[in-house]
This record gives sequence, C-alpha cells and structure tokens, in this order.
Amino acid sequence: MKILVVSDIHGSKKGAALFDKAVKKLMPDLILNLGDILYGSFDSDFSCVEILKKYASKTLAVKGNNDFAEDEALLGFEMPERRCVPYEGHSIYMAHRPYTSIFFPPGDIILNGHTHYKSISKYDGTIHMNPGSISKPRDGTPSIGLIEGKMVQLLDAKTLEVIQSLEM
Repeated sequence: MKILVVSDIHGSKKGAALFDKAVKKLMPDLILNLGDILYGSFDSDFSCVEILKKYASKTLAVKGNNDFAEDEALLGFEMPERRCVPYEGHSIYMAHRPYTSIFFPPGDIILNGHTHYKSISKYDGTIHMNPGSISKPRDGTPSIGLIEGKMVQLLDAKTLEVIQSLEM
C-alpha cells in the first residue's frame, strides 16, 4: 500500500497544485491529511477545495487548528481531532499537533503537522514523521510524506525527490 501524507495546505493555490501533481504522479492508495487545510494562506481561493474533493474517497484527515466543522461538508471527508489507521500489522496515529506523553509500540508510525518543519525520526522502534508544509514551509522546501512497504520518506513536493527516508 502506498500512502501520501500531506499537511498545512492552508488553502494555498500553489500548495494545492503541488498536491494534485504529487497525487497524479505517485498514485497513492490512501491520502492522510494532517489538517490546516483551507485557511491561512496569502494565495488562497476555492480552487483548493475542488482539487481536494477529487481525492475525498481516498482521504483520511484530522482537524487542524485552522479548520472548522463546516469544512467537512465542503471537502467531502471527516476531520476528527485524532485518528488511528491500521497499517501492515501496526498502527499509524494521526494528529495535527504533536502527541505528547503517550507510549507507542515499536513498528507504529506517529504523524503530525502544525509546525511547518519536516522531520522523520525513530525512537525505540517507533517512527515519528512531520511532512512539513506543502504551501508555507518554515524550512525552505515544500514537502510531503510517503509511506510504502517498510519505507517512510520525506519528499520535495516540487520535484518529488527523496529528502530523507527511514526503514520501519
């Protein structure tokens, strides 16, 4: 299974276009959206909604601090505060803001957005990933995450080249 991970689009036309290009090129089975989807960008318009709605049937999302209950009907997918997704005998835990003070078993993956800084790390066998922001990166490069098989990767959203990868 191929999973694309995106966060902090903030309604950006540029970010939504990069997302659309990544989905078309990578053809993921599932999209995990870590929130802050529609609001907070200087170049926002509702073209972002149309792009995201195209992939609603394969999207699982969580609510970011800039998301609203009304956005669910507009986008066509639910946005709970947190979510757990089964993956190859383990779990993927999703939240917009970082999890704190919770134990996660080895082999599990913890995803969060919010900071606009991309990172992947492994601690006691548990992978922690923040895909960064596809529209407003604070570390210079718009980015997304990719989970496939036993690999967890950060990709440059413009070129789709691997920035960093870890094996589960």
